Amino acid sequence: MSQFSSFPLNSRSVVWFAYLSSSHFRSALSLATVSLLCFLPGFFSLPAIDRDEARYAQASRQMVESGDWVDIRLQEVPRHKQPAGIYWAQSFWVTLLGNDGIAPIWVHRLTSLIAATTAVLLTYWIALPLVGSGPAILAGLVMAGSIILGVEARLAKTDATLLAATLACQGVLARAYLAEKSGQTEHFSGKRAWWLPLLFWTALAAGSLVKGPLTLLFIGLTVLTLAVSERSGGFLRRLRPLPGLLWFLVLVLPWYIAIGLQTDGAFYKTAVGFSILGKISQGHEGHGAPPLTHFAWFWGIFWPGSLLFALALAGIWNRRKEVWMKFLICWTIPSWLAFELITTKLPHYLLPVFPAIAIATAGVLTSRGEIFKKPLVHRTLITISILLSVSAFLVVTGAAWFASGEKISIRLVIFAVISLALFGLVFRGISKSLRQQNLPGLYAALAAGVMSLYWLLYPSVASIPLLWPAPAVAKMIEAGKKCDTPFLVSAGYHEASLVFATRTDLVMTYGADAAVQMAGRVCAIAIIEDSQKKDFLAKQSELGLELEEIGELTGFNIGGGRMLNLTLFSSTKGM
Repeated sequence: MSQFSSFPLNSRSVVWFAYLSSSHFRSALSLATVSLLCFLPGFFSLPAIDRDEARYAQASRQMVESGDWVDIRLQEVPRHKQPAGIYWAQSFWVTLLGNDGIAPIWVHRLTSLIAATTAVLLTYWIALPLVGSGPAILAGLVMAGSIILGVEARLAKTDATLLAATLACQGVLARAYLAEKSGQTEHFSGKRAWWLPLLFWTALAAGSLVKGPLTLLFIGLTVLTLAVSERSGGFLRRLRPLPGLLWFLVLVLPWYIAIGLQTDGAFYKTAVGFSILGKISQGHEGHGAPPLTHFAWFWGIFWPGSLLFALALAGIWNRRKEVWMKFLICWTIPSWLAFELITTKLPHYLLPVFPAIAIATAGVLTSRGEIFKKPLVHRTLITISILLSVSAFLVVTGAAWFASGEKISIRLVIFAVISLALFGLVFRGISKSLRQQNLPGLYAALAAGVMSLYWLLYPSVASIPLLWPAPAVAKMIEAGKKCDTPFLVSAGYHEASLVFATRTDLVMTYGADAAVQMAGRVCAIAIIEDSQKKDFLAKQSELGLELEEIGELTGFNIGGGRMLNLTLFSSTKGM
C-alpha cells in the first residue's frame, strides 16, 4: 500500500511522517511521546474523581493496608464487581511509591497511563501487517488523540488496561488470520510460532483478571464472526489452542477458586448475577439508554478520529471485502451491536473496538490522494473547525476564569491571549492541510489541537475549588483537628473520594446518628451536609454534646451531580 507518495511531497508534515514511518523505533518513540503529551496534563493535579476512580483507588489502598490480595473491600463493604487484577496493579505502585499503603491518586493512575500508552503502540503494531507502516503510525496517532482514551488514561480504573489486553490478543489474531488468508506465514515462523500464541493467551488471562469476561467477549465475537464468514476456523490452529488454554487456566483459576472459597460463592452471585446479567436487562446506577446511544456518543468521544472516519466511510464500504478490512469489520460490528442491545450503557464500553476504526480510517485515507472531492465537504469541514476552535477557546478560558475565583486578572488575560493564539494556529494548520489535500498535515493539526486543549483545560479544571470538596474537607480537618487521629463521621456526604482524602475508618451515616457517634469520643470531627444539619443539631442538643464549628464550604458533588453545603464540627470533650 502506498504510504505518502500521493500527498504533497513539499509539505513538512509529509516529510516528517515519511521519515518517522521508515523506522519502527522512530514510529514507536514518536507515538509514545505524543501519547504522553496528550495524557499527562492533569494527570498529577486532578484529585480523585467520583465515583468509580475513587472507589478503585480506595479499595487498592485497603488491599495494601490489609495485606489481603484475594478479597476486595471498600471500607467494610465487599467489592465484588470485577476480579482483583486492577487492584493488584494499583497496589504494586502504591507499595513501590507509597508510604504504608498511602499514596496520592496519581500513583494509582500509573497503571492506566502505562496501559493507554501501550494501547497506542499496540494499535500501531496491529496495523503494520494490515495497512503498512505509514497508515499504522497515523492510526496510532488517532488513538493517542482521541478524547475517550485521554480520559481513561487519567483515571485509576480498569478500562485502559482492558483495552491494552484486548489489543494484544487482536494483534496476534490478526496475524493468524492473515497467515491463513494471505499466506503471510512469516509472522508465525521460528520463535514467533510460540511467543505470539503465548502473548495471546497471557493477554487473554490478564484481561480476564482485570474485567472478567469482557476480553473474552470482544475476542470471542471477532473469532466467531471470522469463522462464520470464512466457513472455517483454521486460522485458530496457529494460536496453539490446547497448550494455550491450559496456560490460560493456570493463570486465572487460582484467584477465581480462592475468591469463591473465601467469600463462600458471594463473589460470583454479585459479579455474575448482579454486575453482568443485571446490566444486560436493566440500566445500572441510572445508566440505562436506548439502542444507538453508542453511535451518538461515538462522534464526540472519538474526536478527532470521528471526523476522519466520516471522510473515510465510503472508502471503508467500498473495500469491505478485502482481507484486512474484513478482519477490522469482524472486530467492530458484532461487539458494537452487542453493546447497543445491552440496557446499561457508558461511553467507554466500546473503547476496545475504536482501534479497529482508527486502522480502517488510516488505511483508506492514506491510499488515496484526495481527502475530499466536493467543495461542500471542504466548506463543511472549515465551518466545523471554526466552531470547534471557538468552542475550545471559550471552554478553556471559562475554566481558567472559574479557577481564578471568577475574577478578571492579568494572569487570566494572558491565558486567554495564549489560548486564542494556539487555537488560531491549530485552525490555520487544519485549513491549510484541507486546501492542500494533505492528510498527514491534517492529522498533525488535529493532534496539536487536542494537546493544546488538554494542556490548557485540565490544569485549570484541577484548580477550581468548587469541583473538589473532598480535598477541601481533608485540609479543613487537618487545620481544625485537636488530636493526631480524630474520630471522623460524615452525614449526607457519602463519596469514596472523601474516604480516600481522609481515612479508611471514616464513618458515613446520617444526621442524628452522626451526633450519637460523636458522643463519648474524646476527639471527633463531623462533616454535616445541609440536609442532615437539622437532625444532627437536634440530637446534639438532646445529648448535651459540646461542639465547635470549625468551618463551612460549598462544593459540587460530581458523583451525585448536585451542590453540597458542608459544615464541620469538632468535639473535644466526652460526656
